[in-house]
Amino acid sequence: MFAKISVRPWQVNSSWRHRLGALANDTNTKKVRALQEYAQKQLKSNVADLALAWVIKNSNVSVMLLGASKKSQLEENVKCLELARRLSAQNLADINKILDNQPQPREPVMRTIQKTF
Repeated sequence: MFAKISVRPWQVNSSWRHRLGALANDTNTKKVRALQEYAQKQLKSNVADLALAWVIKNSNVSVMLLGASKKSQLEENVKCLELARRLSAQNLADINKILDNQPQPREPVMRTIQKTF
């Protein structure tokens, strides 16, 4: 005999719901809206391309992984390269001001290893 188990959607992965709820606050929503406006008005682009271009220009990032299951998605993602070429130091400063969370430079890995041994 099989028992029927009923699970309500809000009970599944409640820890993920809690984590996402913490990220989806008014401050982050305002930042995303400000970035959307900046991307459209200043760069004639969209926030998705801006995010990818920012990653490319960020010296603290060594690898950017793109996820695409269709050729059209990959072609869309590649458009960020043109935007990355156009991003100036002033654009990056403006973005950092909007986000107010500029990554701090990390110590090179070799220096960390040398300190350990």
